[in-house]
Amino acid sequence: MRIISPFKDYYDHIAYIYGGGDPKIVYERRKRIADEDLQLLTDTTFNGVHSPSLWLNPVSPVKSKGTLCVAGRTFCLMHDTETGEVFVHNPKKRDEYVRYVGYRWATMNEERRKQEEPNLTYVDNGAIMLSRMAKAPVFLIKDVIYGEGKQFHAKTYVIDKETPILSTIGMAALYPPEQIYQDLAYYISNLMNESPDMMPPTVQQKIESHGFDLKQSFRHRKEEDG
Repeated sequence: MRIISPFKDYYDHIAYIYGGGDPKIVYERRKRIADEDLQLLTDTTFNGVHSPSLWLNPVSPVKSKGTLCVAGRTFCLMHDTETGEVFVHNPKKRDEYVRYVGYRWATMNEERRKQEEPNLTYVDNGAIMLSRMAKAPVFLIKDVIYGEGKQFHAKTYVIDKETPILSTIGMAALYPPEQIYQDLAYYISNLMNESPDMMPPTVQQKIESHGFDLKQSFRHRKEEDG
């Protein structure tokens, strides 16, 4: 995979290890996904990581900044309102997070805690759909706005206009550079961009599949047959 970008990230050097990467797979990593935050309306089911608000200490200065999506994997992004630090939640470092985790985390059983841990092997179908709509394999979901009444299942996902720089938020401690590079390459070439084999047939393809020649009109064909 070739990476074309105005900024560097922690996994970029892997391309050089692979001799520059596969030129057929190109990741155009822009500074901005869009000029303004995107509001994507969809009824797709999103099974990403649970909201950290479920276990955050209510009086903590650390708040949830949203759900970070990377090659279909999901992570909780945190924001320390006192220091200004933005970082991805790493459950392996929970001992360092005592000041904001609080009793809710301490009272969780091990199975419940595992639900908060990022799963690097699980690719969320909802994240894939949002990637296709945002045209980006890496993005931040800032907010989710639910519909009302009969439209409750239709949700608006608010996508941050800025492309997250993963090296600045501690992602390297969670996601090894070799793995994220390979996952992004596969994701971009096979999942984010729909395969032509998976696309529904066009009207033209349906007509031709029944043995009709579109270059010849039905009327002329009837006259010739007669």
